[in-house]
Formats: sequence, C-alpha cells, structure tokens
Amino acid sequence: MERVGIVADTISGLPEEVAQEYGITLLPYYVCFKGKSVKEGEGFDRKEFFHKLREGKGDYPTTSHPTLQDVIDAYKSLSKRTSRIVHLTPPANLTKTYDMAHKAKEKFPGLRIEVIDTQVAMGHLGFLVMEAAKVARDGGDIKDILTRIAEVNPRCDFALIMDTLKYLERGGRIGKARALLGTLLSIKPIIGLRGGVVEGIGKVRTHQQGLEWIVNRIKAHMEKFMASKIEVIVEDIDNQEWSQRALNRLNKEFDVEKSWQREANLIVGTHVGPGGWAVSWYVK
Repeated sequence: MERVGIVADTISGLPEEVAQEYGITLLPYYVCFKGKSVKEGEGFDRKEFFHKLREGKGDYPTTSHPTLQDVIDAYKSLSKRTSRIVHLTPPANLTKTYDMAHKAKEKFPGLRIEVIDTQVAMGHLGFLVMEAAKVARDGGDIKDILTRIAEVNPRCDFALIMDTLKYLERGGRIGKARALLGTLLSIKPIIGLRGGVVEGIGKVRTHQQGLEWIVNRIKAHMEKFMASKIEVIVEDIDNQEWSQRALNRLNKEFDVEKSWQREANLIVGTHVGPGGWAVSWYVK
C-alpha cells in the first residue's frame, strides 16, 4: 500500500538525517547575501554570514521562502510513489510557504494534497512532522495523520532566548514581542509563537537564567500531562556553547528519550540574530 507523502521545510528544525530516516521531504529556504541568492545547504559560509549580521554595515542578508517551483518539484517527485500528500507549514503570516503550497497544489488535480498551517515553527513543528511521518510509515491515511497531529500538538512547545530584538524588528516579524522593545539593554527576551504570532513569553538577564526559565517551563508542561519523559531539539544561532549547555542540563534534569542538537535554519538565524538559542520539547 502506498504511503502518504510528508512535506515540511527547514524551519521545522529537523536534521537532514532525521528527514531521511522518516522519508520526509524538506524544502530549503534561500539567503540573499552579497548580491547572490544561495539555497540553504549549498556550501553557504555561515561564519561570514553571522559576521555580517553582527557588523550591521551594508550587505544586510535577507531571506526568501521556498519557491513555487521548489514545491512543485517536491509534489511531482512524491507523485511517482503516492497519490496522497500532507504538507505541514509554519505560520502563514511569517512565511509564504503556505501560499506557495496552495498554488502548487492546483497543478496536481489528480493528487490529494492536504496543506496545513500548523501555526508553529522550529522544533515544535519538527515534532509534529515526525509524528505525521510515523503514522504514514505505519500505513495511516491523511485522516489518521491529522488526528495524530491534533493529539501531539498540545504536548509540544518551544522557547527561544535572544540577545536582542533588533534583528526581529528589522525583519518585520516581531509581532507581539514588540512590547519588550522598551526593556533594558541587559534583558534577554524569550520568545515563542502563540496562534502563529511571535510573542514575548518571558525575559531574563542572563543565558543561565534563560535556561532555568526553560527547565521550569518544561516541568510545568510535564505536570500538566502527567508525563515522565521528553524529547528535545536544541538549536542555536552561532552559539553552540549555550545549546550544548542547555542539552547537558536537560539530560541531567529530565528523562530525555531522544534529543537532537543542530544549527538553526538560516531564516531563523537572520531574524533572531547571532547569539540566540532555542529549546523545543515534546512531553511523552
């Protein structure tokens, strides 16, 4: 029996090896840097990229969503082995991927394509994508996948510690986190997504305090669902030191069933700015 095809993009925080393991099609983003548009993963010099971000002197990098052709190509490739596709996208108000998916869907009247605006991103989205892929692998239909996503979504969340809000403001994606702009320079904002909108969910003075904030947040989430284990995805924007510290602490504090550590997608890096790091969790 044919398996439902699962499509997502790199904002999902999924490492490439995980996507390959679960048979997930990942769509890349583009970085417009020094007059050139470069697709993620094509030998992009991340160190120079973040150096330019920190300098803030001209040549400011911008990002672009997967193109319509990228989505069409993904659907075309999957159509060779399945007539059913579920495409999980980040919030439609943050990226045009959702719109591109609907435009591409029109090109394939013979396929059943379900495009879902999950209203989440980063590892939170990654956990939903993995669960969707597991259901598909086990022979589930689109209805089964949607049911599983609805079950898992409340058990997942993420928090992102930022050094500054200036990059988010400059990129126009600051949402309700704008309320934190007037805080002291020494404050490190903590942001999340609520209803697909970027929102300030906390503020601390140090990365260590941010880590304690996240630990307490996870504990409360586990208590709510009477969970005993978690899965975590830790991502960083040119700050591997703190993503490693966070992972070490989480492994010490909780029964971590699975964990992944990776560099954040470049569109996240551009709008969050260097020095940021995030923890996404799934309470089991």
